[in-house]
Amino acid sequence: MEKTVFLTDMAWPEAKARLPKVRLAILPTGSMEQHGPHLTFETDIAIAAELARRLALQHHPRVVVAPPLPVGMSNHHMNFPGTITWRYDTFMACLEDTILALSRHGIQRFLILNGHGGNRAAISVLATQLRYEEELMVAGCTWFELVREACQRFIPKRRVHADEIEAAMGLYLAPRVVRKAALAKGKAHADPYPYTDPGTGGGIEVPYRWEELTPNGAYGDARRATTEMGKELTAVFLEKAGEFVEAFIVDKTRGAGKKRSATRP
Repeated sequence: MEKTVFLTDMAWPEAKARLPKVRLAILPTGSMEQHGPHLTFETDIAIAAELARRLALQHHPRVVVAPPLPVGMSNHHMNFPGTITWRYDTFMACLEDTILALSRHGIQRFLILNGHGGNRAAISVLATQLRYEEELMVAGCTWFELVREACQRFIPKRRVHADEIEAAMGLYLAPRVVRKAALAKGKAHADPYPYTDPGTGGGIEVPYRWEELTPNGAYGDARRATTEMGKELTAVFLEKAGEFVEAFIVDKTRGAGKKRSATRP
């Protein structure tokens, strides 16, 4: 029987027995947005949640996974039918309330495992606020940033979205999100302004609408994606993230946390 890591899979007596052993909670975040003609709206959160599950299993029983947050910051995709976006304060409030609730159960360290680039700014702000206002240690990791060097063995330096990388991760981690018969080449062109593509190092940020960058919503050529690519990238992620988690949960030099007021929600 596989070890349980998702809190949603536990009954409260099981959680009561487990929580004293827990040193870290992983919070998967993603989006409800278009991923070209060949990946479903679930792609970002499906990949993040599965990576979170595998990472938590590596550190069982000291790590649990909180309920995945399936909607994120996707204003730039809203002109593609079906996309849903939250406001920044909604997204941050959902994350903050989840973290504060878990902290009342004794967890003091958190890893937001993010699958969507549009969430990064909000995660960074929230992690900083919780560190200095609540004495909670919150780390943020966008999985494709952690494995960007490995990605470049398969693709040029460029944005990652609905391309070989996401399709390969989908094939390996969550095949239900891949429409194999619809796999297509992206129609992306160069960013309108220089130094604004984060995949090439960027340096300048411009809030583009996604159709300004690629009319079919995709980059690269998802037809080139393979399960083996996804397996290799997952292994790199788990190695790097696992090394971080091991150091993060045993670090006793800072962020011991303070007791929360029982009256604060």
